[in-house]
Amino acid sequence: MKNQTEQGEILELSVRVESEFENDMLDIVRAFYPYIKINPESDELYIKTLLNKNKAQIIINYPLNNNIHTKKLSSDTENSILLQETEEVLIKRKAKRFFKNNLYKFLSVLCGVSLPYGSITGVRPTGLFYQLEEEGFDAESRLINEFYVSSNKARLIAETVSNQKEHLQKRNTDDIDIYVNIPVCVSKCSYCSFPSSELKYVKNLMDSYTEKVKEDINISLKIIKDKGKKIKRIYFGGGTPTSLSANNLSVLLNCFENTDYDEFTVEAGRADTVDKEKLDIISKFATRISLNPQTFNEKTLKKIGRLTTVEQFMETYELAKKYSFYINMDLIAALPGERFEDFEYSLNKTIELKPENITIHTLSLKNGSDLKNNNYYDFESNEVKKSLNCSYSMLFNAGYFPYYMYRQKNCIAGQENTGYAKKFPCLYNIDMMEECSDILACGAGGISKRIFSGGRHERFPSLKGIKEYIERFDEIKNKKIDFFNL
Repeated sequence: MKNQTEQGEILELSVRVESEFENDMLDIVRAFYPYIKINPESDELYIKTLLNKNKAQIIINYPLNNNIHTKKLSSDTENSILLQETEEVLIKRKAKRFFKNNLYKFLSVLCGVSLPYGSITGVRPTGLFYQLEEEGFDAESRLINEFYVSSNKARLIAETVSNQKEHLQKRNTDDIDIYVNIPVCVSKCSYCSFPSSELKYVKNLMDSYTEKVKEDINISLKIIKDKGKKIKRIYFGGGTPTSLSANNLSVLLNCFENTDYDEFTVEAGRADTVDKEKLDIISKFATRISLNPQTFNEKTLKKIGRLTTVEQFMETYELAKKYSFYINMDLIAALPGERFEDFEYSLNKTIELKPENITIHTLSLKNGSDLKNNNYYDFESNEVKKSLNCSYSMLFNAGYFPYYMYRQKNCIAGQENTGYAKKFPCLYNIDMMEECSDILACGAGGISKRIFSGGRHERFPSLKGIKEYIERFDEIKNKKIDFFNL
């Protein structure tokens, strides 16, 4: 079933999958949003995969013009390298690639659309690049020819990997990072789905929350000491940590008074939460802060629910520049009502300010956000593509290089988020995204992570709600201690 929208024809379908790779198949279908919308009442797309030791086959059925369109694809004709594998894990890896690539080809022809990242659906495009290199391939060419990644995105991935490698090679198995989560903001942006609370609703809990997070941090520092680990990066995120009062912010930062570390980031994303008193406190510890305009268009700020003004941001930025930490600034492409010229204007303003880091995000229609709940649909894919291409070329010409990247589900036009730096990339961001370091998370909604030999990961998520975190802290504390004693 097809409906007419501002983008053209949109395909609606129900999806039935018979495959041990069901989630991967569904991820490919979802990657075509909004060109494909899943509707249980529509015509059915049926996907079946067959895998044994010698052969992988995918069958796709879809009613096309009232006729059943069936496509059978077999590895013995499409991907014979699969037949040469002997280890089960490698057979499954090759099969999954084969199934995803061919389903992508089918849907790309059906919709008349080529996605910038082809059949890559994971959060970490760089992960596949590293994997292909380990297999002995020219990874950049392989991305283009086998996975249908556009040449400019394959180049972006390759450059990001190149800029990460020196850091990754220096990692030690005893290194560990600390993340402190402050899931509070002064207001909720329309695009946000993070489990953050608006300050006005939880203000009476902030003193108690601070005390519990302080205890959480101290327990974590003891775990690190007992395990003989070395702290490398500390990251205060959220939410907006600077939503805390100056006193509570000081209480938490002072936990690290006698701690050695290489990098310390504090997100100060909202200019309306930052003043000289808080910057004085932060400057005693932080090597980096994130101060995020998102856009330099006043009307857009109001539309997305940010209470700050462009003038207020500029005043805060000038104040922050007086300190020794280096600064990251975030921009978002495809914000409601904005077109390429609006984004280009904001990017020019950002480059003029010369922050050490600039992170370019693409708007993601996240489940639970106001935009998604209200069926936001007001963008042109070519405009978004133009904005992302422009950001790469303009930042490159201004001396910035890409150092980490990731993708989100329901990202507008299938684009990505990329962090750019001049001399000093955020190493915590690389650690987190490339999953190369243990992370000990503190606070509500934080997720601790352990990396084991062979690439196995274990995660321990804390409780998300602030009130629940406070009330059940002893339970969380004991589980965290057990988790790091595994």
